[in-house]
Amino acid sequence: MRPLITLLLLLSLQTATAQFSWNAEANLKTMAGTEDELPFWMVHNQRGRILEDSNFAGWITGRSQYTFNNNSVLEVGAGFLGREGSGDNLFVDELYAHYETKFWSFTAGRKQQEEIYNGLSVSNRSILWSLNARPLPGLQLETTRPIFLLKNFGFEAAWEEHLMDDTRFVDNARVHHKSFHLVYSSAVRDFQVKAGIQHFVQWGGESPVFGKQPTGINDYLRIFTGREGGTNAVGGDQKNALGNHLGGYELFITKKFSNYEIELLYNHLFEDGSGTRLGNTPDGRYGIFIDFIEKDQWINSLIYEFYYTKHQSHTTSGAHISDNYFNNGVYVSGWTYNNQVIGAPFFLINYYDENYGRGFVRIGNNIFVAHHLGIEGLAFDRIPFQFLSAYVKNYGHKRIAGNKIVDYFTTDDPLGKYILPSEILSSYLDLQIIQSPFRLNLQLSADFSSEGFTGGAGLHLVYSIE
Repeated sequence: MRPLITLLLLLSLQTATAQFSWNAEANLKTMAGTEDELPFWMVHNQRGRILEDSNFAGWITGRSQYTFNNNSVLEVGAGFLGREGSGDNLFVDELYAHYETKFWSFTAGRKQQEEIYNGLSVSNRSILWSLNARPLPGLQLETTRPIFLLKNFGFEAAWEEHLMDDTRFVDNARVHHKSFHLVYSSAVRDFQVKAGIQHFVQWGGESPVFGKQPTGINDYLRIFTGREGGTNAVGGDQKNALGNHLGGYELFITKKFSNYEIELLYNHLFEDGSGTRLGNTPDGRYGIFIDFIEKDQWINSLIYEFYYTKHQSHTTSGAHISDNYFNNGVYVSGWTYNNQVIGAPFFLINYYDENYGRGFVRIGNNIFVAHHLGIEGLAFDRIPFQFLSAYVKNYGHKRIAGNKIVDYFTTDDPLGKYILPSEILSSYLDLQIIQSPFRLNLQLSADFSSEGFTGGAGLHLVYSIE
């Protein structure tokens, strides 16, 4: 908190020359689904705002910006959400301070991620961190653009520390995140290659089984570098790495043409040494995004993504075999926040009737093959629309039970609270039927799955003030 106060005091000295602006936005959403639940796309990638049994949600957000004479910007934002349905009914959607310069930015608080790929991607920026769950509160320092040390070669980087303040198996667990990418850009900036790594660690907190987890300075250095835990760590962390590590290698290739821009993308993912050595290949996210320069067409942009997670290092020899993506033996709630997956929403949650971790969420499906198509454009020269459709085959998840014995949980495992669909086609259509003086969107969605049909419809009203 002290660094934030110091930053605000220093910035206050420049307010006499600052330019001030503000904006606010109110959102109202009403929706209904068959069988008293909503289809996939009406719940997932909604920033944690909508539940499967929600019929109404409303949120209001306000932001103020101070632009200083050095062109840096201080933004302060707050948003509050109320919804109908099970779970929390009223909570803070955003509450943050954000300072940005030409090359770097610093954020303190809870801030929603920026939406990229025009909202068409399943994973947004990364297979590991999508728009599926609420944002974590914390601190973030990152570059805002590639920093070129040479004419054509530069880098991007981020460093974040967050707190998991929801109800979970390990209370008050922390999240460390860092990323580093090398960037090559042509002289005229019409061709770019970006390659790098993401690294996340769940650590600290207090477990009802293992007690308080290490959080000292030396322990932070251990999780930062991926080293094994000290004598105060649980036995498995002393042999392997302290905390629950996950990450991935990434590659993005972008080319600008006269009429459109195209990007090829790849996200690898790993949780241990076998994955860092690419022993789980071909698991990951593969995609192509096309963005047309001329807008107001039937198709302004589109994305195709392919997801594959069936390998999970099952042919790898050595200590690290049979991955269990987003699950963990100590951090039983896994890579979730407020009972929603933080990563790509094709990873599905469940609750299992077992003594260990009973009543707490964990990942019920992390073995899947998925095809996804997203399109946005302008229909009949006047109706903006977005169309999403995904076909997914789910295979449940596996867990090492000891001495390299693997337990297999199918999508319809009798220990699970929910029967997860083994096969599903999920489609969604959003039509902006009114653009001014407010926006009104009609939303239609349908799931055709091995468990039957689920349909849904809703209206989304947005009123903005600037």
